[in-house]
Amino acid sequence: MYEAEQKQRAYERKIRESKRILAAYDKSIKNADDEAIKKAYQNIFNKESVKLKRRESELDNFCDKTGLLKRSDRVQKYGFGRSTAQKAVQANKKQKLKAAANSAIRNTGKRLSFNSNASKRVAELGGKDGKEHLSLINLETGKEEYFEAGSEQFVGGSDLFKFLSENPNKKYVFIHNHNEDGYFSERDLTTLLTTDNITMFAAIRIDGVCYVTEKTETLKNVSFWDKLFPDEINSLNKKYRDGIITAGERTRMREEIIVDGLLKNILKD
Repeated sequence: MYEAEQKQRAYERKIRESKRILAAYDKSIKNADDEAIKKAYQNIFNKESVKLKRRESELDNFCDKTGLLKRSDRVQKYGFGRSTAQKAVQANKKQKLKAAANSAIRNTGKRLSFNSNASKRVAELGGKDGKEHLSLINLETGKEEYFEAGSEQFVGGSDLFKFLSENPNKKYVFIHNHNEDGYFSERDLTTLLTTDNITMFAAIRIDGVCYVTEKTETLKNVSFWDKLFPDEINSLNKKYRDGIITAGERTRMREEIIVDGLLKNILKD
């Protein structure tokens, strides 16, 4: 019972953290004068709203399963009032509608025969433990040759690259889950673009939407990502220097610029 109660407290802490983030960004949206900054804040608010709903569902399911009493007083957060809560509910609904209207495959028209089972597997595992999972599929045979369970933040460590170095002549698709509504991360695209025998990348969101992209060539130097999009990055840095955005906001917005830019300009559409 003690372990179950500690796990319940962990779920509650995550909910409070999401509410803290939502309250902060709700305030930032109201105070933002720049429309681009306001839009960026709103995107973050929308994503965190989905995360909050998922975390609340996880806590509800856990309490139902264990018989523990749900404590609404332990998930309250100062600043997260009725107005912010209603906005979060609406943002979550809009994100679900957006996902339902999504074509499910982005950036490439290829629908791979093995993609359904592998995607379903990593998504289900991620839904259960909150971690990212990786299935490496041989593009020639369609069979899984490597599997890895990662952390809540990423998957694909030293064991993966050891395996790839031992199979230099094979080509693979990297299939993994994201336990939120985002698509590719900078880490994802760096792995794809710099690894010779990974030619395709798939990211499966928690709502079942699958993004797939394919590279045209392998790049060895990743230190120039920022130099590929100088105007956007310089504008972002100026907003940080002028105190319009925080260091954390700059980091998140920089990644969005790089990922979106790489998908549009370097990877196959």
